[in-house]
Amino acid sequence: MAPLKMLILYPVVFGAYTELYAGLSQDLSLDRDQAIYIVPWGRKARARPDVETERGEGKNSAKLYEWCETVTKEYA
Repeated sequence: MAPLKMLILYPVVFGAYTELYAGLSQDLSLDRDQAIYIVPWGRKARARPDVETERGEGKNSAKLYEWCETVTKEYA
């Protein structure tokens, strides 16, 4: 079981590396990288096309916002 686990999972510290890269990297800029996400392994990515909309307005972004509000309201 352990060797299979090692093939699929990675040490927890790699999650921290991604967050540190997103928060402290000199490679990222507010002007250039404003509409991107930092995904695992410190890679830049865009949102899925069905979620991403121009200038943040549109029915898909509103539906996503409402869903997030509904799911997280008990924790706020």
